[in-house]
Amino acid sequence: MQKIQYLCHLGDFCFFYTLKILNFSDSPKFLTTIFMKINKLNYFLAKYCIKKMKKKHIVGLLFALSLLSCVQEQKSNSVAGFSLQDSLDFTFHTKLKYAKGFTVTNHDTYKEIYVYHPLTGDTMGRYITCLQAKNLPNNIKTKGQVIEVPAKSIACLSTTDVGCIKILDIRDKLIGCGSPQYIWDKQLEAKVKSGEIQEIGQGMNFNIEQIISVMPELLTQSFMDKTDVDGNLTKMGINVLYNNAWKEQTLLARGEWLKFIALFFGKERLADSIFNQVEQNYYAVKAIASQTDKKPRVMYGYDYKGTWYLPQNGTYVAQTIRDANAVFTGAGDGNSSIPKSFEEIYELFHDCEYWLSTQGKVHTMKDFLSSNERYIDFEAAQNNKVYINNKREKLTGGNDYWESGINRPDLLLKDMVKILHPELFPNYETVYWKHLE
Repeated sequence: MQKIQYLCHLGDFCFFYTLKILNFSDSPKFLTTIFMKINKLNYFLAKYCIKKMKKKHIVGLLFALSLLSCVQEQKSNSVAGFSLQDSLDFTFHTKLKYAKGFTVTNHDTYKEIYVYHPLTGDTMGRYITCLQAKNLPNNIKTKGQVIEVPAKSIACLSTTDVGCIKILDIRDKLIGCGSPQYIWDKQLEAKVKSGEIQEIGQGMNFNIEQIISVMPELLTQSFMDKTDVDGNLTKMGINVLYNNAWKEQTLLARGEWLKFIALFFGKERLADSIFNQVEQNYYAVKAIASQTDKKPRVMYGYDYKGTWYLPQNGTYVAQTIRDANAVFTGAGDGNSSIPKSFEEIYELFHDCEYWLSTQGKVHTMKDFLSSNERYIDFEAAQNNKVYINNKREKLTGGNDYWESGINRPDLLLKDMVKILHPELFPNYETVYWKHLE
């Protein structure tokens, strides 16, 4: 009887510890995994105790016994580069709700990830993630680039891909970045200064020699950066990941690409939890915005060397303005930005109440108006209702709107609602947008 009581206490401890760390209980898949791991002796003990113990004791006991029976397996897994926690994380099934640019197919021992060209729809990236590549059948290995998770390192051609590094808590994995002087995150900025993060290019130009010298396991870039060199990098062990989040048609779809990077670091569960909260926040803000009858007209963008790139109605810009309960006239159907003349823009927006601009190197209304003498012809400028997205901008030019903003669609929407309907959030201070004064 004492032995049974001891096992019950052990079961109690393991059960509640499991709930706390793994955050799931009574999962059929989890229990099945445990039963597969325990040896015959453990199974005999469990069967002997099953009539004496409550359900929660059984779960805890089997978990404890499975750990004992897997000691040797854990040792070998540690040598192979992953742990029991990695194994448990990998069992999480990633599901997408908004993103259209990539898909995930979950299998028991591997995952298939396909990335699609945002303009043609063609498949441009095929990845197979797994814990141990040697255990994959040959017919699976030929489906795409095989990448063992968690990946050991990553480099990003653009700082727009860096935002997820902080959120997923993998700062130690980032070893290279294009234009690293633009990184906003303070901890990553310190790593740039210390040399832990190396420069691998500037602006639209990346440096192959620098990339090879850094030798990241993963390299993120957009479809526009794709070249014939990508295949050679892959052969050298640098897996090129195409991150096309910026071409998605809604903020939530863009933000869901957090799950894409998470897939290669065993952070699927964390990414899913974070995104679910962001999604909940987003719809809460949208619901509040919908309560007002006021729908202000909004103009968006700025003149660039005589041309104005106007977002189409299928872009995330147009969708966000609509979700903020405002009116925006896009450049027709589609999800791109169409070049327009100043005269066309004036005809469409000269009497709009608000002006949202993403123009760089502008911090005051004086800066803004001096950049184009015709800006003052718009009523929004005359009435001092111009807002710009550089509230979190460094002296070197790095703007957190393009870094962390992509992963916080809830804050981007709340900023916009605060601007267009300030009475709805009287105590809220915008994060990314600011009023030009």
